Amino acid sequence: MTSRTGLALCLPHLHTGGIERNVLRLLPGLVAAGLQPRIFLQHPEGDLLHALPEGVEVQSLGGGGMLATARALARALRTAPAEVLWTQTNALNIAAGLAHLRLGATAPRLVMGEHIPIGPFLATRKRPALRRALMRGLYRRATV
Repeated sequence: MTSRTGLALCLPHLHTGGIERNVLRLLPGLVAAGLQPRIFLQHPEGDLLHALPEGVEVQSLGGGGMLATARALARALRTAPAEVLWTQTNALNIAAGLAHLRLGATAPRLVMGEHIPIGPFLATRKRPALRRALMRGLYRRATV
C-alpha cells in the first residue's frame, strides 16, 4: 500500500464561493506546514482553479452524483491514502461517510462541516428523510 500523505480536501468544484475561497486561503499554510494537501473535486471546474498554489494535486471524482462520488473517493483514497479527509458540504459529507465505510480500517480521519441551517436546507432537497437518515448514520463516523 502507498504511504499516507497529509490532507485530502473534497469540494464540489472551485467556482467562487465561501468554502472555495477559504480553502484557497488555507492551502499556502498547509503546504508550508508540509501537509501535502490534495484537492478532490466532484466536478473539476471553476474560476478559482487557476488560483491553486503550485504543487497542490487536484483529482477529479468524475462529476457523478452522491453514490458515484463515494465510490470514486474510496478508489482514490485506496490508491493514494490520506491521514485526514475534509469535507464541508452536505452531499460531499454524505459521500465521504459512504467512502469511509467502504475503506474500513484503512479510512482516513474524517472532518465534516455544515455551513447552513440543516432544517431549511433539507426542505429544499429531494428525499429529505433519506438524507437525514444518512446524516444520522454517517456523520458519527467523523472525527470532528
